[in-house]
Amino acid sequence: MLRAKNKQSYSCEVDRPHSSGSFGMRFIVGDGEQLKGRLQDFPASWVGDFLTSKMLVIAVMNDASIAAYGIRGLLNVTSLYVKREYRHRGIARQIRDVAFNEARRRGMHFLTGEVTFRLLSSKYGRVLSSEFRCRVVKSLKKRKSALIVFPLTMKGDIAYVFLRMVFSIMPSKLLEAISSWISRRTLAQP
Repeated sequence: MLRAKNKQSYSCEVDRPHSSGSFGMRFIVGDGEQLKGRLQDFPASWVGDFLTSKMLVIAVMNDASIAAYGIRGLLNVTSLYVKREYRHRGIARQIRDVAFNEARRRGMHFLTGEVTFRLLSSKYGRVLSSEFRCRVVKSLKKRKSALIVFPLTMKGDIAYVFLRMVFSIMPSKLLEAISSWISRRTLAQP
């Protein structure tokens, strides 16, 4: 069910069962500034990521924010955080689904992220690659992670090919420096 709040934000309420069998989780979509009040009990290191988000999805249960998925910057860099006591219940998958659908609705063509090798080789990583066509752009061995792109449209596929080409000719050390700079730069944006 969608309820319009204003032109920029709306509340998307979805009741889905969790591993405990309970219902009542809903998702709130807006940007970092609009939803900053919902971030007050998240770790400070994550709040900075989410405040600069041009799109932020927050999972709410019993009126408490339990997870957030933010998209920020020119390259649509994604960040996901689920509070420790709510992990391993499928909440990350649910909030990711809402975020991807909203990103498509808003006309975003691709999302990017950095994923650890361990996560990429897990069941979750296999779901990402099959269900969402997640594609590895470049492996960052020193950071034990990979840069990934989620193409959402045909233009996203073209962006993936372009990024793959650029990153394939770029030395890993330079790419790691650029990745760190992009991360810091997108966090510094108002």
